[in-house]
Amino acid sequence: MYAEIVINRRLPGTMDTLTYELSEPLEPGVGVMVPFKNLEIAGVIIGTTEKKPEISKIRKTLSQIFDYPLLRSWQIDLARWMSEYYMTPISSVIPIFLPRKLWSGKEIRARVKKTSVQDVTPEEDEKTIAHTLTAEQESIVQSILCKKNSLSLIHGVTGSGKTEVYVRLAQAHIAQGKQVLMLVPEIALTPQLIDYFRKRCGGTISVIHSKLSEGERQRAWLDIHTGKSQVIIGSRSVIFSPFQNLGLIVIDEEHEWTYKQGEHAPRYHVREVAYKMNELIGCSVVLGSATPSVETYFNAHGASAQGANPARRGEPKRAISMDLYEIERRINHTARGMPHVQIVDLRDEMKKGNFSVLSESLREKLAATLAQKKQAILFINRRGFMPVTLCRDCGFVVRCPECKVAMVVHRGAAAHGAMSSRAHGASAQQVKDLRAVSGVLNERAVLSTEYLVCHHCGVIDVPGIICPSCAGPRIRSLGVGTQRVEDEIAKIFSKARILRADRDTTGGKEHFETIYRQFKAHEADILIGTQIIGKGLDIPNVHLVGVILADTSLHFPDFRAGERTFQLLAQVAGRAGRGDSTGEVVIQTYNPEHYAIRTAAGHDYKSFYEEEIKLRKTLTYPPFSNIVRLIYAHPDEKSANKAVEEFSKLLESKISGLMTTKLGRNVQGSHDKITVQYAPAPVPRIRGNNVWHITIRGDLDGIREILKSSGLPEGFKVDINPL
Repeated sequence: MYAEIVINRRLPGTMDTLTYELSEPLEPGVGVMVPFKNLEIAGVIIGTTEKKPEISKIRKTLSQIFDYPLLRSWQIDLARWMSEYYMTPISSVIPIFLPRKLWSGKEIRARVKKTSVQDVTPEEDEKTIAHTLTAEQESIVQSILCKKNSLSLIHGVTGSGKTEVYVRLAQAHIAQGKQVLMLVPEIALTPQLIDYFRKRCGGTISVIHSKLSEGERQRAWLDIHTGKSQVIIGSRSVIFSPFQNLGLIVIDEEHEWTYKQGEHAPRYHVREVAYKMNELIGCSVVLGSATPSVETYFNAHGASAQGANPARRGEPKRAISMDLYEIERRINHTARGMPHVQIVDLRDEMKKGNFSVLSESLREKLAATLAQKKQAILFINRRGFMPVTLCRDCGFVVRCPECKVAMVVHRGAAAHGAMSSRAHGASAQQVKDLRAVSGVLNERAVLSTEYLVCHHCGVIDVPGIICPSCAGPRIRSLGVGTQRVEDEIAKIFSKARILRADRDTTGGKEHFETIYRQFKAHEADILIGTQIIGKGLDIPNVHLVGVILADTSLHFPDFRAGERTFQLLAQVAGRAGRGDSTGEVVIQTYNPEHYAIRTAAGHDYKSFYEEEIKLRKTLTYPPFSNIVRLIYAHPDEKSANKAVEEFSKLLESKISGLMTTKLGRNVQGSHDKITVQYAPAPVPRIRGNNVWHITIRGDLDGIREILKSSGLPEGFKVDINPL
């Protein structure tokens, strides 16, 4: 018997797997040691055959590694599908299913110590409390449970009780001896979700996310593999766990871009993987969000209105059919409806001479909230102190030498040791002289409290005080970041207790959990943060939410900019008024008339969707087409440009020859060609490499066939439906 084996080594050229003769009968999924050159390497069998391959010399496997298979048969099928769908070698897919230690052929020890696996029983007070479902919740639970292997979208406003629906579904599946997977977009959301499931479900809960140690990850993997874990909670990669008997997948906040792996192959989306798992193992899949992605709502809304997988004239066939459930009111809505939202036009504030980060209205409401012993959340979608440093004489912007993007000013002495010793455009003596002239005598103190950071590659530098371009002294930092907001709020409300949650303060394993628990316990009055605080936080005492600048994501060079802005605003606004009274929200913006901001302020997803779907249809963007992005990076700018231009022309020539075939037909049916465009990436230089994108739009099967027939040149990376 012969086996196709993926080994734990990078193979030369286009080689992806190796063929070995089995020294004993073994099934796919089993780990084996194999000879490779003069080494013994771990590998995984992904297929077997009795037919002898047409190879002159075939080496034999050495031995089986473990008593149990490393991959289940459905995982091998899933890996093969991912390799085909995402156009990536299967040797890049298999490792994401396995802990590193297992992939290297080392056994996991089931040691008893504090890990990510928790054996719990429902808390006593929770056993006695009757969690009465609303009629809407009860109807959704019963409908989903009555349908086996179903795909469902729960579109419910913030605070509508979606999590309680998830718990009821989980309890029902656990009672049947099934495992339940609960996916969250950020590891920061796991503490409150663990608390909720611990109180309600009991059993063994495994938590898997990127902050775990390798040992914790391995032991959680083993408990899931053996079926010991009944509830598994985690972020993106947890979906590749070796479930023994998975009955339910819940993807909370399904619209979040963090469910997409875009940094390295395989560039998968959790939602698409879950759909395939529904097909392979028959588990039910539930998506939930107050602001569903346009593509998901398009699939569910069309299926709900017209039956399974409809195709209206001029519209594409839905990619997938699912049931749609909608909850339009909050729990206990008579006492605490949706928060009142006020839009503040920052242009008017400037006319009044108010250049503070707080409008007059937001300042007044924040003061009133603090006086009532309530809490407030201030949202700004940019970390750091100020996002750009420029010269007011010549316009020079301080950029990262590796990435050519504007560096962001941060404050804090902790980074002093990591700073570069150089200052932009000035010698040590010039720095000393100029700072002495400006009255800043303690150079060390200044250097230890402000520094420049590149948010793409992490380069740290010291702010300069003269312009390296024109030698002028008027180089200043401009803009607003979380640190500046914190600094200004502390000055205005000196007695307020303030916490800040962004990537700088939540980088450690349990840092956000500490912030979350402190804020929930009312050990702080104001929480300032970036996107992380707009995702799922449920703190009853939060009365006020302030959006410092709603326009940050509105002008990104991305067709989803409007959608992302709406989702961010609607989600962060939903943190207000979750207690026994209606909350308040202030949205500050320079674009109060924009439909994304206007509909978010009105808590009106359906109106937003109607506006957005019309734009998508007119411009033939998803869901009316698919997009494939080819990424190419090279240190030399001319070489990068030439490679991208030449391959784009090759693709266009292939397409022109297929204009009258099905390969050239768009999924909408009214377009008969696939389009190709190339341009520098939005961030054109990262870590010393010039980055270019080729964007191909049209029918996915047609695009895939064209790429295969063209042959992907070395160095090009494929991203299917990028976010």
